Amino acid sequence: MRSCLCCSLYNGCKWVAGYQFVSACLSIVGIIYSIATGETKSPGMWVLEVILAVMLLALTVGLVFGLKRNNRRLLLIWIITKAVLLALVVLGLIYIIYVVVSLPTIRLDAFNEEHREAICLNTIRSYWSALGQEGRNNGFQVAYHAPPED
Repeated sequence: MRSCLCCSLYNGCKWVAGYQFVSACLSIVGIIYSIATGETKSPGMWVLEVILAVMLLALTVGLVFGLKRNNRRLLLIWIITKAVLLALVVLGLIYIIYVVVSLPTIRLDAFNEEHREAICLNTIRSYWSALGQEGRNNGFQVAYHAPPED
């Protein structure tokens, strides 16, 4: 992967980081709202939700710092964690399909989320790979030609 849709790989990674940051913040706001309105009945469940949302926010902050400093280790941590989370979500979907295959009223719209997560994962992985191949280059080539001497 050499570019992210219509922009450079580095800018695509910044868009992914922004998307992940907004997503994590909205998750935290949604959890706080459900706790405040009493929608969450089990206290153990909302504690787990808050912990996971804060972990995703911290992971996104690590992604932002990794992009800012061209740090391959921080990008690798994000890649591994998102790959594991994506695998767990896919396994969860397989389990849901297996358990509720006889219920025709259930819609599985979560496949769109997995598709977006896979694209985000591939974008960051490609940039991580490009950092390893080009040293400290930030993902785009700059060609400089000296002006002709008079």
